[in-house]
Amino acid sequence: MNREFKPNIGVALLFTSLTLLQTSASAVTFNVSNADEFQAALTTAGSNGGDDEIVLTPGTYGGNFKYTAGESAALTIRAEGDGEERVVLDGELRAYVLKIVPNCFGLDLKIEGISLIAGRSDEAGGGMVFEARGFDCEASNLSLKNVVFEGNYAKDGAGLKASVSSATIESSTFMNNGFYRNPGSSTDGAAQSDGSAHLRLNAEVVNLKDSYFGQVALPLDGTDPTNDFMSQFRYAIRVSGGGYTTEGSCPKPSLISGNTFEGIARQGITVEGGLGSYQQDALAFRDVVELQIGCAHVENNVFRNLEGAGITLSFEKLVGNIFEGISLTQNIYLSGGGLQIEQNQFRNLSRLNAPSLGIGSQSMLQIQHNFESKIERNRFDQIEGGLDLKSYSKVSIVGNSLSGVIDSCSLRVEGKEILAVNNSISRAGTGGLCLAVDSYPDAVVEVINNVVWPLPEISEGLDIERIGYGTQSTLKNNIYQTASELWDVSEGNIQVDPGFFDTETGDLHVVEDSIAINAGIEDGFFGSSDLDIDGNARVLDGAIDIGAYERSVAALHPADTNGDSSI
Repeated sequence: MNREFKPNIGVALLFTSLTLLQTSASAVTFNVSNADEFQAALTTAGSNGGDDEIVLTPGTYGGNFKYTAGESAALTIRAEGDGEERVVLDGELRAYVLKIVPNCFGLDLKIEGISLIAGRSDEAGGGMVFEARGFDCEASNLSLKNVVFEGNYAKDGAGLKASVSSATIESSTFMNNGFYRNPGSSTDGAAQSDGSAHLRLNAEVVNLKDSYFGQVALPLDGTDPTNDFMSQFRYAIRVSGGGYTTEGSCPKPSLISGNTFEGIARQGITVEGGLGSYQQDALAFRDVVELQIGCAHVENNVFRNLEGAGITLSFEKLVGNIFEGISLTQNIYLSGGGLQIEQNQFRNLSRLNAPSLGIGSQSMLQIQHNFESKIERNRFDQIEGGLDLKSYSKVSIVGNSLSGVIDSCSLRVEGKEILAVNNSISRAGTGGLCLAVDSYPDAVVEVINNVVWPLPEISEGLDIERIGYGTQSTLKNNIYQTASELWDVSEGNIQVDPGFFDTETGDLHVVEDSIAINAGIEDGFFGSSDLDIDGNARVLDGAIDIGAYERSVAALHPADTNGDSSI
């Protein structure tokens, strides 16, 4: 049974009297030091005629707290002092920690310097729930800073469940939140739950900054760990938000920046069976991380050591992120209207050992877009399963490096207008750069200044392949060993080893005497401000190099002490 704290009558009257001394338009500050006082302040602030601030003395507040709005207002809940001493709201595994009920009023809620732990909910929001509903209701907004959600349990949004107009979550931590279902409830359809572990957030505008999302806890005792028990949660983190206008513009972009998603993985559990106890792997989540925010800038985040079915990101810009040490049964799926995917690093991506799930039927990294897009200056290293790009508009693939991408094609692009310029691919499979235009009879394909060369142990296959014909195809000034035939324009191409620096480590810089140096054609692709992956000017010594890297004496390998591109 959920037990909410009921305020001491004397304390409640004290806060009510204090409130009555204020004018209806003034703000009230409540200074509280125990659980009863905190609940009394929440109750009074719900309908006292003004904006309010609740300041909590550092310490632990045991209970299950609730705010119910009776008016539109702003409410701030924060820890007293400089934040070195924490305020801990402890749900004691009896019910949710903090429940916000805005009704149909508009509430601007700010929480700072608070930890919410040991919440338990039969429904949603073990740590905190704040759901503003109704099209005719006033807008509610949420702002969290330096807030910790740890050790909470629920059927959905075990850490935080929120549905608001706008949400800002900054410098906050989500750790060891897990699944809970009342043991007395039906288990039918449990494996098809739509719930999420750390965070379930829906907002028109989302700002998620400098926060940490770590391991998910095993389910709370009393749940049924059958049918891949962790699949009761379909997501570890799920955030959805505003999309594009009908014209495809992004007037109010959300920002997902500086966050770390780390260590969310499969966990083994001991299962009692007919032959005794045995260890069973649990496949965690349909999507480990799902960010379905079509109008979002996803910048400088780290996705590290994640396991599960997939990762799904919908966005406008994906810039400066690191994806590493990720093992999936499905793939990383990137989508949006017009995409800018720039200066990201994808490395050490692998398939989970789950043959019954039909592994190998799709690429490890899938990208799909509807408007003109650009994939520029990204590194892809040691990936089991190739890159599959589906374009419904023009796509420019510029200055990327692909090494150790193991699949039938390192990079497969399907579309009607494809421009591939100055990419470097160390082919590890039967195909390097594959351009599929067989579904687009009016397709235009340009492949210029690329280096695609097989690893030494690869003896068969094509470095550059066009699948289908289209109306125009150009293969100009590339370095490759083998390519498909019958291009409309095929000139200036070179069949000489480019001299990659070190294919074993994925270093596709070229050595000092490489044929690629100063051998490219500019043709208006780059301006004076354009850079390569390393941040060097795209044009040095008066000419551009072929491939993703512009050789710069000032940016040689640190161990290359004499500048001859040899260690």
